[in-house]
Amino acid sequence: MAPERILGAVEGHIEMAKKADIWSAGVMLYILVSGKPPFEGKTNDELLNNINKAEFLFRGKEWDNLADLKNLVYQLLHYESTERIDAYEAINHPFFSNILLKCENQNNFRAKRDPKIISYLEFFYVIFILLTLIEATPAKRSDIESV
Repeated sequence: MAPERILGAVEGHIEMAKKADIWSAGVMLYILVSGKPPFEGKTNDELLNNINKAEFLFRGKEWDNLADLKNLVYQLLHYESTERIDAYEAINHPFFSNILLKCENQNNFRAKRDPKIISYLEFFYVIFILLTLIEATPAKRSDIESV
């Protein structure tokens, strides 16, 4: 749950709700890669406190050599919603453009990852494209459709 949802600041604020959805996407992406949530707690209060601190680590070998992906997750999980990237920025992030989509980099990346994870990441990319299309103005939409 995004910090602004915990604080109840989303109700009636479309832009804030979109940023909360981006946070949720960051949590899902983190879980897709590591199999664990970025924020944990033994109790609900501890979990909420950890979310409000917005401190998380990239633990585990699945994060090795994935600086672009770590950067994307960090930008999706930025505590300040005004500093969090939007869906359009996410689909244009170097992780997607340089690693997941470029053929010369794909083979090395794909060789080291479970094929299911690759499929999930590709699906995730499509979700970001759809979110971007929903949010886009008609002029921006034509730019996105070329991706």
